[in-house]
This record gives sequence, structure tokens and C-alpha cells, in this order.
Amino acid sequence: MWYFIKTVLRTLIVIGALSSVSPAQVKWQPILEQEAGFTISFPGHPTYGESTAPETGQSLETYSFYYNGNTLHIAFGQILPAPKTAMEVNKVISDTADVYARNAGNLLRQEKLPDGGRQFDNLVKTPSGLMHLRSRVYVRRGMMFTLSCGSYSSDGIDERIAKQFFSSFSFTNQSTGRQVANRGKIPKKTSPKVVVSSRWHTLRGPDGDFVAEFPGKPDYSINTSLGASLPLHQYRFAYGENFFSVSYREQSKPGASRDLELKQALKNYHVALPGWQLLRQVEMPDGYLLEHRGMSTGYPILARTRLYLRGSRLYYVTSMTKNLSGPNKGDLTRFFESFRLL
Repeated sequence: MWYFIKTVLRTLIVIGALSSVSPAQVKWQPILEQEAGFTISFPGHPTYGESTAPETGQSLETYSFYYNGNTLHIAFGQILPAPKTAMEVNKVISDTADVYARNAGNLLRQEKLPDGGRQFDNLVKTPSGLMHLRSRVYVRRGMMFTLSCGSYSSDGIDERIAKQFFSSFSFTNQSTGRQVANRGKIPKKTSPKVVVSSRWHTLRGPDGDFVAEFPGKPDYSINTSLGASLPLHQYRFAYGENFFSVSYREQSKPGASRDLELKQALKNYHVALPGWQLLRQVEMPDGYLLEHRGMSTGYPILARTRLYLRGSRLYYVTSMTKNLSGPNKGDLTRFFESFRLL
């Protein structure tokens, strides 16, 4: 049972560490998992994953999506050996409750649900901070299903989002099933059936100097870490496992040559990513294209930035992702292609 919980925590930590900005409202879309026999809704196309417990060879499948500061996640897999009686099912749930109490941070409360599931609320210390975690566990047809909503917000998870996510889950009357012994022979599953209707937002610079498209309305903030006289204006948006940002600031040394200013901007950018590997640095007509690879909470992250200098202003167009082949990979291409200096 610990492998289920460990995989859930690992996924929540790496996705939640990318950003905590707020996306625009989207229409939630249901997916149908025919093999496992359930339906559930996400606010966009979730990331699908598979893993195997090295100790037991137990297979586990997951869907996850980051939304409005909350990571929504479902993990499911066969229980070995499969419980066949009500007593054996109760023992599995009891063992799982023990794991949440002993190995998943501070257990705040647990609750038996009317639909036969068990709900747990935990506070978990992670390398990225204190995470509020709510989980629901079900045992059905010899499989375990773990639904989770996690957030690093000091206010805890968004109750509205959690309610919508958990209430969207239901079992179908039948499942196509799978044979555990032949798991390795099962072909790679197709993407879940889902129609995504992300609402792209066109951002126009307040001074009319640029235009860019985001998968939703970005948050705006000002970073004064370089001093009040050099504020960095940031527009940021997180969608799924991708993070998007357009930032700009004035030259650090007014009147400095273009080459000197760009070299200093490149140096500052590299310093801001200690330990990250520079994969590519290509000079463009108005600046540079940069690609870095680094680790965040033990997982590789790819950062891509286009640095521009136009007049006295520096622009940073950035994306971060942990999966270039993920279900929302097209968003990265559209984001960069949409940016234009006017």
C-alpha cells in the first residue's frame, strides 16, 4: 500500500512546485477509463503515467492535472493478492489508513464515506514546502483507486475545486479488466477520451509594445529583487504540467550598448538557475534562444526562454515543463509562436 501513497505524493510534489498562479475558468471535461471501469473529470487534458513497484512488480497508472494552485490526481492499480471477501477488502482499507497515519505526514482527520470510500486529510512536509493533501481511497474489483487534491497554499486546498473533482468520480457498470500476470504484454494504452476547451487569452502589453497568447488569463506581478528602480513586470500562467511567463524590465544601465546589455542579461539569467545545464544558446536578430535542463524535487524540468532587447527594454518569454511529449505539448508551440514585438 505504501507504493500507492508514495507515487501520489511524488506526483503532487513535482507538479505543484512549478507554479502557484491562477488560470482562467474552464469547462471541466469528463474522461472515461474503460479498462479500469470509472469516469472522472479534469479541467483540461490530464497527464497519463505508468509505473511499477520494484519490490512487487505491481503496476500503477495515474492521471494528473495542475489547476489554480491545486494538483488533481488519480492513481489506480491491481491489488496483489486481490481481496475476494468483504473482510479482505476491509483489511486493505485498514492497512491503507495505517499508511496515511504513519507515512504520509500529519494525519488531521479521516472519514468513512457513504459510497464506501475512505477520506484522509494530511499535512505533508516536502522539499517544496508544506502541502495540504486530501485523499479518497476506494477498493473495487480487486483494484485500489486513490483520488487526491494537494496544494501548497497556506489556506489549504480549494474546497470548491476539490468538491467538483471528487464528486465527478464514479464507477461504471463494467470494466474491460486486465490480467496482472500478462501486464507486460498489454499494449500501451491510448489517451483518455476527453474534449478540451481551453480558453486562450490574448495579452497586449500595457504600453502597446507586445502581444502574446496564454491558455488562460495570466496573473500579473512585479518583482523588485533587482531594486525598486528596475522592477520586473511578470505575466504568469500554469496549465497542466506546463508553466508560461512573459516578463519585461528596463535596461540596467541606461545608454549601455546593445551587446553589453544582452551579455549582462544572459549572465543574470544563468546565475538565476544554479546547477541547471545549458542545452542550447542561439543568437537571434533581437536576442537569444536559451534552453536549460534542471531538477526540481528530484524530477527533470526543461526551461525554454527567448530573450529580446527592443529599444531600452528587455523581454523574457519563458516556458517550463517536465514532459515535452505531454498531452498539452501543443500549448508550448502556440505560446511561443504567438509572441510578437509591436
